[in-house]
Amino acid sequence: MGGSPVVEIEDLHFFYRVGGRKVQVLEEVNLQVREGEAWAVIGPSGCGKTTFLYLLAGLLDPAGGRVAVCGSSPRQRQREIALILQNYGLFPWKTVWQNVVLGLQMRGLPRREQARRAEAILEELGLAELAQRYPEELSGGQKQRVAIARSLVTEPSLLLMDEPFSALDALTRERLQNFLLDLIQRRRLATVLVTHNIEEAAFLGRRIAVFSSLPGRILEVVDNPGMGDPDYRATEKFWQTVNYLRSRLQGQRLAS
Repeated sequence: MGGSPVVEIEDLHFFYRVGGRKVQVLEEVNLQVREGEAWAVIGPSGCGKTTFLYLLAGLLDPAGGRVAVCGSSPRQRQREIALILQNYGLFPWKTVWQNVVLGLQMRGLPRREQARRAEAILEELGLAELAQRYPEELSGGQKQRVAIARSLVTEPSLLLMDEPFSALDALTRERLQNFLLDLIQRRRLATVLVTHNIEEAAFLGRRIAVFSSLPGRILEVVDNPGMGDPDYRATEKFWQTVNYLRSRLQGQRLAS
């Protein structure tokens, strides 16, 4: 896929200090995400996938190597990065509208521009009628759509997602996967999705990075050209990809 690089990672290393000893979490990770590319990241539990996402978001600094978003360090480009977490991250005392415009308020946008963007994104995501409700009045799927709205209203260049649908039932998860796929394609967003769900990775990742067990390294990048077709789940190629990814992960679990 064409387009200029949004994410550039070269020889990334990261470690934590635990009880006076150094624990290597990521080792020699190299990756490039271009405009409009959809990536999924899978790997064994505890292999550093979420840490990897936090490094891209600028919430952590690498111990070695280089991470760049739109040509600069993630901390310098945080206005161009949106991060969606699995627990929604909504403030319970704020309405849907107030949660969505929060990032725009923090950036000091004029109220008229806040209203224009919020109205547009709530309409696009089918949330306009829920604008004055509070999170406790919403279903899990509605809360996740609000979290997506709050991320997209800032018009990011990079969308990062950490297990965004893991708390949802299977049917709601599938509906939101379809919904997210449509958003990614229409907005040509560069996306990186971390997930434990192999089917989700195969459905939402045009390229899928398979991480090793700790310390996390990229074992393989799987091309997934069928991604983008809403009916992809019903194809033989989809299940071939799912089975291949499962075999790679099972090998890692046995190795670890």
